[in-house]
Amino acid sequence: MARVLRFNMMRYLYYAVLLFVFTSCSQTPPSNSPKQQFLKKKCCTQCIEAFNSSPAAIGKEGAQCGKFTTATQISQRCVEYFKKNPMTVDTCTRNP
Repeated sequence: MARVLRFNMMRYLYYAVLLFVFTSCSQTPPSNSPKQQFLKKKCCTQCIEAFNSSPAAIGKEGAQCGKFTTATQISQRCVEYFKKNPMTVDTCTRNP
């Protein structure tokens, strides 16, 4: 009885580990996927537009996308994107 119980516990542990590995690996899309590239382009466009309407005297090199205040707001999704992928306006201008 104990032997069967131990075998079943090991089997369930094995399945739990496999489930964890497969689900955690599928959560993060590759950074060069078409979806990520589209999001980067969209968010960089919003960042550049917000920077162009900003009254602050900050250069493109020092202005962090999603962190400066302006009348033109960027979407919440892009704010989250820039938290995970920090970029300056200059970087967005050179590599949209």
